[in-house]
Amino acid sequence: MPVSRRRFIGFGGAGTAAVLLGTGVWDASTTYAAPAGTGNPFTLGVASGDPQYSSVVLWTRLAFDPYAVDGRGGMPAKPVRVEYEVARDEQFRHIVRRSSVVATPELGHSVHPEVNGAAGP
Repeated sequence: MPVSRRRFIGFGGAGTAAVLLGTGVWDASTTYAAPAGTGNPFTLGVASGDPQYSSVVLWTRLAFDPYAVDGRGGMPAKPVRVEYEVARDEQFRHIVRRSSVVATPELGHSVHPEVNGAAGP
């Protein structure tokens, strides 16, 4: 179950889609860590870019505390999996894409998945 979620409208004038992002607590046998902090790891927001008719690039950096002295934003020194869903409506009744990406400490726990085939008629 996700720790926190952030919704926003994406795809600009190319069509409307809603995106839901969340961090998950995963099986302890994997090498992915659960987020270390509490609260909202999306304090820096979520952005989208390069909108096309059926694709968009999403970007976010996980940071419970963007000003943390350790430079990790309150995140663990291990990779964290980020789940995302793209839907045709804000209520997420018509999900068109569901996937996940890995946020690594080497990249500041930032992710930028290119979501293809998410829009359309």
